[in-house]
Amino acid sequence: MSHDVVQGADGRVDLDLVLGRHEVTFVELTPVTTTHHEGLDDRRLLGADDDRLVADHERVRA
Repeated sequence: MSHDVVQGADGRVDLDLVLGRHEVTFVELTPVTTTHHEGLDDRRLLGADDDRLVADHERVRA
C-alpha cells in the first residue's frame, strides 16, 4: 500500500500505473483541501512564553 499526493487539473488526475500480467490494482482518490483556522493557536497550549510550537515566520519581532 502506498500514499501519494498528485495535483489535479480541470477535474482530472493523471496516474502512471505499471501493471503486471493479470494484476489488479485498486486506486482510491480522496480530495484534500488545505485548512487554516484563525482561531486555533498551539501557543495557547503551552503558555504565552513557550516558543516550542511557534514557527520562525510566526514569531513576533520586538
